[in-house]
Amino acid sequence: MLLDLPKEGLLELSSSDEVEQLTQAYLSAGVVSERFREDAAHIAYATVYEADVVASWNYRHIVNLARIQQFNAVNLMQGYRTLEIRSPRELFREENEQENDGEADQRL
Repeated sequence: MLLDLPKEGLLELSSSDEVEQLTQAYLSAGVVSERFREDAAHIAYATVYEADVVASWNYRHIVNLARIQQFNAVNLMQGYRTLEIRSPRELFREENEQENDGEADQRL
């Protein structure tokens, strides 16, 4: 799926003190443990760089309602906006439903 994305639509994100500080804030708040620092960094990058949505198959540490709420609580306490975190299945289901709705509207 990722290989199918057009290269011009991809951004390379740079590490920064801001990303590291937010990552540490997630760890300090116990959203995930130090062992899963990369998961916390994934969300920190998306937050700092203002992604519209994060798509992940990682249901244990990222796409998990309790963790999403915890990540977003830390985001708000640190002055960031909340972040949409979804599974790819959810995103594609919504896209397919919208396409199907359009077809239904055309039939009316």
